[in-house]
Amino acid sequence: MTALRQPFGFKPMRSLTGSFNPATRRFAINAPNETYIGDPVVLVTGQNVQRMHLKVGVTAGDGAITPVGIVAGLLDANQKPLVFTQPLRGPVLLASAAGFADVYIDPNNTYWVATNISASAGCIGTVVGISAFGSSHANVAVGRSPIGVEITTGVTAVGYLPFKVLGPSPTQRDAILTYDAGDWVDGVEVVMLLNVMNPVSARTGV
Repeated sequence: MTALRQPFGFKPMRSLTGSFNPATRRFAINAPNETYIGDPVVLVTGQNVQRMHLKVGVTAGDGAITPVGIVAGLLDANQKPLVFTQPLRGPVLLASAAGFADVYIDPNNTYWVATNISASAGCIGTVVGISAFGSSHANVAVGRSPIGVEITTGVTAVGYLPFKVLGPSPTQRDAILTYDAGDWVDGVEVVMLLNVMNPVSARTGV
């Protein structure tokens, strides 16, 4: 089996209604951990956002995890865009630093994201949560997010997992049945099933 792709956060792909919608909303960040472009974020106290927690094995008892959206860009405390500062770091907001995030908020947007295990056609239509790849997979120097999704094949209607798998990554779209014995190792395309801008009750047809 080909090695799994390293995590890289959520990469914009398209919209369920056509082209990807680049509209964003700016939020102040509550950053107990580093925040990267491509991170999913949730609302916290004071209408700030923070990166969705990296927890394996989320259960119904944890309640629904409802993201605001995906980080499109990061800014410092003066709302100046963070850029590459080599050789120190990429556009990353460091832990406990003040700053802002421009967040993609359209719940119809889809994203390409790495998976914690190789996926297959059986995961289409399933719902997934965040996978805890761990800080060792982050790369501050280039600004690479450590976040991917945790494949839960066969789970199709769990109300506390925020993303739904639509299919394989764009690099494998034409090789679903033949590539590496049917395994997808380059990630999957997902859409936000739960989103504060569009409640789950409106997403049953996705």
